[in-house]
Order: sequence, then structure tokens, then C-alpha cells
Amino acid sequence: MSCNLILLLERISRCRQIYEDANRSLRNCEEKEERLIFLESWRDFETEFGTESSQERVRKLMPGRVKKRRKLQAEDGTDAGWEEYYDYIFPEDAANQPNLKLLAMAKLWKKQLHDEKEPEDNPDKDADENETES
Repeated sequence: MSCNLILLLERISRCRQIYEDANRSLRNCEEKEERLIFLESWRDFETEFGTESSQERVRKLMPGRVKKRRKLQAEDGTDAGWEEYYDYIFPEDAANQPNLKLLAMAKLWKKQLHDEKEPEDNPDKDADENETES
């Protein structure tokens, strides 16, 4: 290997270590959007210089985006309606909150239940139409 290549590999390794240290520090940060921007930067770095495994590792750290609603109040204390906003759920945070996993499983169950009902409704409808035609 040439001296330049060895130097480049050392710099990439050092950058990766800095990203990992920064990620550990940002886990306690309340600013989720800043943490998201940081992870996107790390993902871009790994896309350019990383391997498949390092890219996959960063991809697993990326948060899920959830739409939430919160109640707004006017300055005089009266209700001013609702505001929709996006929140980010990071995999490391979700692992520490078992309620999020329960909620995710409930949503999946509801979706599966809905998906099972749709095919049942359509064949019955077709059968009813065929009976009236006879």
C-alpha cells in the first residue's frame, strides 16, 4: 500500500470514531432534529467512504418519523385548537421505552385485521351480485 492510502484509511477511521463519540453524546440531547441532521451527515460520510456493513450500522441508527398532535392554547388560556407536528423515534430510545413497542405491535395488529377484512368484503359482494343476476 502506498503511504497516501494508509494515511487516508487512518483519517477515515478517526472520522468514524468522532462520529461514534458524537452519537453517544447526542443520545442525551433533547434536540431530536439536530440529532437527525447529525445522523444524516454520518450516513452521507459512510456512503462516500464506508463499507456495506458500516452503512448498514448507521442506517439502523436512523429514527422513525411519527406524526403527533398537541393542544394549543391562546395567550388568555383558552383552547386554540390542535397542532400537528412530526416527532422522531430513535431505535435506541425506543428500546428503553417498552410502551412504544406495545403501541407498534397494536398498530400492526390493527393493520393486519383491516387487511384481512378487505378481501372478505369483496368476494361476498361479488357473490351477492351473482345471486341476484340468476
